[in-house]
Amino acid sequence: SNHAPLVVAEQFTLLEALHRGRVDLGLGRAPGADPLTAAALHRSVAGLGEEEFPQQVDQVLALLGLPRSAEPALRSSAPVLAATPVAATAPEVWLLGSSGYSAQLAGLLRLPFCFAGHNGAPREVAAAVLALYREAFAAAPASQEGGNAAGPRALVTASVVAAPTAHDAERLARPGRLQRWAERTGGPITPFASPEDAARVDLGVANELAMAAMPFGVVGAPQQVAAELQDLAAVTGADELVLCSFVHGGAARVQTLELLAAAWGLGAPPRTSHRAPLATAGAPTPVGSR
Repeated sequence: SNHAPLVVAEQFTLLEALHRGRVDLGLGRAPGADPLTAAALHRSVAGLGEEEFPQQVDQVLALLGLPRSAEPALRSSAPVLAATPVAATAPEVWLLGSSGYSAQLAGLLRLPFCFAGHNGAPREVAAAVLALYREAFAAAPASQEGGNAAGPRALVTASVVAAPTAHDAERLARPGRLQRWAERTGGPITPFASPEDAARVDLGVANELAMAAMPFGVVGAPQQVAAELQDLAAVTGADELVLCSFVHGGAARVQTLELLAAAWGLGAPPRTSHRAPLATAGAPTPVGSR
């Protein structure tokens, strides 16, 4: 909601041209920032209203040459332009959100949906929202222009911190917990402290207990974290999980991913394009599956 549809389409068309098949486009209506930053970006502390967002999504789809909804209420009346540079493929478009509204809109538009679980939403909430998404997708008519995704696809994001021991994981997670606490209590948002500096911060007994009770994510030794993520995938029926590690420094983030990959017996995935070329005439061909 921070950028005009044409700006979004042209930026991601350029990224797709430079890195074919490696960049997806996620669209959400939340400001994605603190109130002051949101106001500076688009002169409002609120995100797009429910009456505006569907039309803006439709404009982005049209600018990218992708299939649009057959429902008149979900289509924009704005003139259709062409985003440049003109690429042979288009980035895959996902709707992002944490509410039933966003999930149902993604279903009605027959787009893949990503549930924002990295802010600590209970897995039962994620499961209920994804159920709404799948129901809306099943009830949506196929687009007159060929349809978008062949079937519903859902991602769930999760905040994770893994380390060789649970104690080490909690030490690495403390800077992220402190920043989350500052966000929730109106404190200043600063760069992540190092684990050493974070250990010296004393909020007092009451605030420390309150911070510990705030939802933060999955923190622990590799096997524990891997098991909890497997349970998250099973409860929500997510096709994929997107892991976010709110820790200080790149090395700690890489460690989390490497430990989880080892716990699951995974190797590094090949970097290959998954896009099908867009049709040069008539209706565009939908992008391939993830």
